[in-house]
This record gives sequence, structure tokens and C-alpha cells, in this order.
Amino acid sequence: MEEQRGTGGGADSQENRGGVRYITEKLLLKLTGCQSLALVRSLNLSSSTGNKHIKFIENLHGCQRLQVLNLNHNLIQRMERLNALTQLRELQLAHNNIQRIEGLELLSSLQHLNLSYNRIDHVPVWLGKKLHSLHTLHLQHNLITSLYEVSRLRSLSSLSELSVSENPASSLKHSRLFLLYHIRTLDRLNDLPITQEERGHAHQRFDTEELERLQREVDRSQSELSRLRREQQAAVTLLNQQEETNQTLTAQTETQRHTHTLLEQELHAKSQLELPSAARVSCMGWDMFSLRDDSLAIICLSPTTSAESRGGASQNRPGLLNQSVQFLPVGSLDSAAPADHSIKDG
Repeated sequence: MEEQRGTGGGADSQENRGGVRYITEKLLLKLTGCQSLALVRSLNLSSSTGNKHIKFIENLHGCQRLQVLNLNHNLIQRMERLNALTQLRELQLAHNNIQRIEGLELLSSLQHLNLSYNRIDHVPVWLGKKLHSLHTLHLQHNLITSLYEVSRLRSLSSLSELSVSENPASSLKHSRLFLLYHIRTLDRLNDLPITQEERGHAHQRFDTEELERLQREVDRSQSELSRLRREQQAAVTLLNQQEETNQTLTAQTETQRHTHTLLEQELHAKSQLELPSAARVSCMGWDMFSLRDDSLAIICLSPTTSAESRGGASQNRPGLLNQSVQFLPVGSLDSAAPADHSIKDG
């Protein structure tokens, strides 16, 4: 079934008129009559009606000195495996099925490029930055819709001839004057020479419009810059608040750590408190217990029980507490006890 073609040309149903031909080293040597691919300077792989057609670009890496390559009237869909041809000056790829301009980024010596009668709908930004030596560019009969994309070619200081006719963009009003205003190196546009009168009309028509467009871009840029500054200020404020919060949390943590340390020290001091000796003294019907360590004497007074002192029931003196505790220095313990006391081992 015959493949349907959209607007923009391309290969004319060649796939049904012949088979596919593959590019091989044997074929290249046969066509050029050279004994080595390194000697090939010009190569014509264009196919005519009824012959086999090339579908893939391949096996050309050995043609390092190739300067002219003709691949017109084939079934090629992708521009690939061409970056090795760094000395290439002319590339013909008209009447194919190419949809994207690609694979030419390293061909800085390329001067003539023919991509007419394909399905290309986009002019890449890199084209105006990489192909500095380009003089002639044919893009007629494709699907390009944006004049601004074509105007990116203004950075090609050597571009003198451009063809973009029979594209959707070329049907736009004042398209010729627009391209003349932006690409000022051109001598021919769409196969017609450019006159000084046309250049004057282009400058008069688009100079004010371009200034207005640039002013709109400046206004948009300023608006965007203001928005970014507001967002930046909000972010700085948020960071400051977070920093204050972090400082507060750090201070609280340090206070808790200090408190915890003090509690540990106090607990450690209490655990080190040793009470190695105890004595019990009976004096005037009261029992006195003395617990000693190196720095503290604890004296506990309680009524003497009758079972221990008199062999009877416990009798407490009226008006006195059942138990009394005093903390005295060690040196005062001996003076606090009566001279004629009796000591019982506790």
C-alpha cells in the first residue's frame, strides 16, 4: 500500500518503485573507482526513479577526506553517522523522508546544505551556533511553521543564500521582509536577489515593531526579576525564623544537659556517702544512735523501750515526740553524749 505524504514533499513513493540499497565499502569503492575510502573526495549516492534507494546512512566513517556527498532522492529518515565527515563542504539530502535536522553538530566546514523536499518542521537552535561556515541553506518544501525559528540563523555570519519557500511560515504576511530584517547577511532569499529597496522597507517595517517587542521582553524580565526577589526575601525570612528556632532549641537542650549533669553529680555524691559505724547510747530514758562518716554525725534520739531498759512495756515521756533526729559535726558528737553513758553495739 502506497505511503501517504503530507504537505512538504518528501520522497515520492519511491519505496514501491524499487528495493533498498545498503551502503557498503564494496559499493563505495565500485562507485568511486578508488582503491581506498580514504582517497574519496566526492561521492554521489543519489538514486533515480526505478532504482534501489538508500534508507540508512552508514559505513561512511572511512571517507575521512570526503568533501561532497549527494544523497538526494532516497528514503532516508534520519540524518545519522555523519559527524565523522569533518571535512565535508557540501551535503545534499533533498527528496527524502527526513523529519529532524540532526547529526551535523561537528561539521564546522560545511558550506552548502540542501534539505529541501523533506518533512522538517523545526529549525534547531544549535544550527545557528555550530555551522559557522554555512553559505547556502535550502529548506524549501518542508513543514516549518515558525519564522522566529528561521530568524535564529542570523548568527550565521557567512549565510548568503536561504530558501524557505513552500513552508507554512513562508505564507505569513511580510515573511520576506521579516527574514530580511533579521538575517542581514543574505544576498538571495527564496531564489530571488535582494534589493536595497527591500532592505529599506524591511528596516522601516520591523524596526519599530522590534523595539516594541524588545521592550515587552524587558518588561516581562523585570516582572520576573521582581517575583524572584520577593520569593528570595520570603525564603530569607523563613531561614532566619528557622535559625532563631534552632538557637532556642539549642539553648534549651544545653540547659537540660547541664541540669542532668548536676543531678548525676548529686546522685553520685549520695551514693558515695558511707556510714561505716553505729553506736547506741542510753541516757535518761532515751536511746541515742550515732552514725558516723568522715564529715557527718547523725544522732537519732528515741524513747528507751522498757523491754530493753527496764524489761517492761515501752513508755514515752509526755509532751515529747516519739523520734528526734539531729545532724551534728563529727567533732561535736563526743561533747553531745553524757560522760557516764553506756554503749551497746547496734
